Amino acid sequence: MAFITADQEQLLCALAAAYEVRGRTGERELFIFARSSGGTSILHDGLDGHEWDQRPGIGDLEELAAKGLLSPLDWRSQHSGNFRVTAEGLEHASRVRRNEAFNAEVGAPFDHVWETDLLPVLRAVVDTYRFAPASKGVSQEAVNERLGRSEGDAETDRTLYLLYTSGYIEGITADQVEGPMFSVPTEKAFQVTRGWPSQGGESAAAAFIAALEQAVRDAPSEDERTKRQQMLDIALDVGQSVLAGVLTKVATGV
Repeated sequence: MAFITADQEQLLCALAAAYEVRGRTGERELFIFARSSGGTSILHDGLDGHEWDQRPGIGDLEELAAKGLLSPLDWRSQHSGNFRVTAEGLEHASRVRRNEAFNAEVGAPFDHVWETDLLPVLRAVVDTYRFAPASKGVSQEAVNERLGRSEGDAETDRTLYLLYTSGYIEGITADQVEGPMFSVPTEKAFQVTRGWPSQGGESAAAAFIAALEQAVRDAPSEDERTKRQQMLDIALDVGQSVLAGVLTKVATGV
């Protein structure tokens, strides 16, 4: 995820939510901005009252555009113009919402982010489980080795605790550590990391989008990256709820 300030992230999330609202023609509508000495007015039918209730500086919009989260500002006059939220901006906002939902579920502090902190550890547990005794599970040492961390890494221990309390892993606990000493991935873990079917298909949809994101990052050439990015954009445009419904039907044969 691109690094932006908390205020910029709040602005982007509000813009992304508004941009999802379709206009009378069924298409997404551009935002209109107008610069003044008191800040920048942002107008869109998807915003409450059709206008963003804060006045960010024009520099915030320009910085979000420079990071690819908004389209370049299209100046139609000396003081006003329009822009849209890009696919990367929509995905950034979606990740923020998923991180906040996960943190709320497990009571994690804000600095524990699902995509960058918790998911890699969960994947390490699932990846190494095939080599571990089925009933005993994967040791913390094996998880640290998989992640290239030192033995007894405190962050791994803390993350395993969060995954344990939220139902992604089961395991054997001890007083000396917070997380389980040995971890067994649950069905929920396989739904997130391996696309196992789940009720409603939400986990499969999230895993599908995550796989597309990884495919974009791993593209061997700029041309291939463009093709994969287009596929990701289509998936994001369709929406995770619709995608989840399709994947559920595929998995269940309904």
